[in-house]
Amino acid sequence: MSRTGSNRITGIGRWFAVVFAILLSGIVLGAPVQASADDCVALGGTLGAECVISGVVAGAKTGTFTLNETLRFTSGGKLTTAAPTGITINITSGDFIMQNNTTIDGSSAVFGAPIKVQLTSGNIDLQTGSKILSNGQVGGFIQLISGPTAKVNIDGLVESVGTIGGTGANQAPGGGPISIIAGCDLTVSDTGKISSRGADPGADLVHLQGCVVTIFGLVESTGSGHATPNSPPNSCSDLAPAAGSPPRRNPVTRPGKPTFSTGCVEIWSGTTILIDSTGTHQGQVNADVGFSGGTRGIGWIDLFANGNIDITDGNGNGANVFAVHANGGLFQNSDTGGLITIKSILGNVTTTGNAIQADATSGGSAGGQIFIEANKNISFSGGNIFARGDANATGGF
Repeated sequence: MSRTGSNRITGIGRWFAVVFAILLSGIVLGAPVQASADDCVALGGTLGAECVISGVVAGAKTGTFTLNETLRFTSGGKLTTAAPTGITINITSGDFIMQNNTTIDGSSAVFGAPIKVQLTSGNIDLQTGSKILSNGQVGGFIQLISGPTAKVNIDGLVESVGTIGGTGANQAPGGGPISIIAGCDLTVSDTGKISSRGADPGADLVHLQGCVVTIFGLVESTGSGHATPNSPPNSCSDLAPAAGSPPRRNPVTRPGKPTFSTGCVEIWSGTTILIDSTGTHQGQVNADVGFSGGTRGIGWIDLFANGNIDITDGNGNGANVFAVHANGGLFQNSDTGGLITIKSILGNVTTTGNAIQADATSGGSAGGQIFIEANKNISFSGGNIFARGDANATGGF
């Protein structure tokens, strides 16, 4: 620091001294939480070899927290957050583990809070009985990102549910977007469930991405479309939030998707995709719309992989439930079946059992459209693929 001849700190020296003191104290001006070398205690955890949350953390935690070790929720561990800020947890070294009977809850009466967990190098493991929730009249954004060569395993529940009714105005879906990105394998196990649900006007985009994606559980974006469609027409895309609501929508648009999309799932894989409901598995991808009211809306599903895509249906979902389905509503005379696009860039597409469905079989409805493309072989041996309608007896295939 510079000093005058009388050894007093100059004005600029005093300014640097204040900044230095702030940095030492770990206070970031304007931030909702106190930042430090490690925010485990500020988050409500106990710091040891790992940061452990073992009970109910008092009060809502909002803002950004940075941890330099594994974050583990043990049985009974519960963390809440609040809109509009929500919570971001950055883990620079280590894993993110939620054991049985643990919760991160961003739910509220109105807006679900944004929840983001991002790891520099580690794995994400949501074990059976764990929950990440962001529910409300309008569900919140949930994002989970593992390290670039790490895995994501979902045995628990990831859920954004909206209960708001449609108005026909410029209105986003009630269920919020969910994005889960694995650097390596992404597995939704037998007990795993990833769900964006909206009563009316429907749900938002569910995006899954990994080098290998395996679905043994349920992945869904579903809900009813409104009688008067909302604007803008492509709902599963970016939309400026309403006044007072948190930033909750996915930041990229999906051009070319159906008008008034109210249920949307996309799965991207650097190698293979497997959706399996044989034996104990219950693999299912659901973008149905319209089943709980409303007369308009459409769902779409994208399955894109560099390698093979296998859709193997058994009885894990029930005898008449398809493994991949984007159906229209029941008892609605203006619905159509959804749009399902399946592309293997370098491999095969193989289906067995009740594999793919884009029906709308109520009076006056039209079947959906199914596109399947592979660099090598397409095999439908023993596979049922339907795009049925009423007014138009079949859709497109």
